[in-house]
Amino acid sequence: MSIKAIVFDKDGTLLDYYSFWYPLACRATEIAYGEFGIAANDVAEHVADLGLSDGKTDISGALPRGDHAGIVKALYERLCANGAKCDIDSVVAAFAKGYSSEEAKSLGNVVPACDNIRELMLSLKKKGIRLALITSDDIIGAKMCLAKLGIDDLFEEILAYDGKTPPKPAPDFMIGFMKKFSLDNGEVVMVGDTETDISFAKNSGVFSVGVGVSDKSRSVLSSLGADVTLSDISELPRALGL
Repeated sequence: MSIKAIVFDKDGTLLDYYSFWYPLACRATEIAYGEFGIAANDVAEHVADLGLSDGKTDISGALPRGDHAGIVKALYERLCANGAKCDIDSVVAAFAKGYSSEEAKSLGNVVPACDNIRELMLSLKKKGIRLALITSDDIIGAKMCLAKLGIDDLFEEILAYDGKTPPKPAPDFMIGFMKKFSLDNGEVVMVGDTETDISFAKNSGVFSVGVGVSDKSRSVLSSLGADVTLSDISELPRALGL
């Protein structure tokens, strides 16, 4: 395999998922609840339903999967259970307001998923490999995180949720990226930490690398069809023979 580009997911791949998303999701939920005048008494339970609790991330949860429809559905059910008078469209708007707010995003702690992440990315660049990011986060959040990691200048393409392009696991973002840089399927590697990322790679016809901190996560990613599984991205050069 002649690798010319590596496409990374962001959360759980380049940065520690729980550290960033738990405080953000809690505040985003509080903001959403506030739109309906609901007291934020069960926010932790709601976020646990989404896959984050007790310092751990369930990669099958709606939030780690980047399943916006799943998050909205869970939020809608919580709001209704708390007596809110709402319809799904108003909940979608509340979800968008909470998760896109600068206040909520500022609470996320950007912790690198591995040591010396800039040196790792530089070593890949020096081998002539293009670096890209495709994430379910919005473009503001994506760029902010890359900047805080100190690697934003090394990425040639950043593609994020825009409300128009079908998100992962639909292959549209990958197809557009490969077309822009005249890349074949066999020249691209997708690196991610969830079922969505592995399905995205398969739907796009590219080699997939699953990143899982725990044995359980790696086992899940392998069962879903990941071509290779790693504990973190520091193992990437060795795994890909770079």
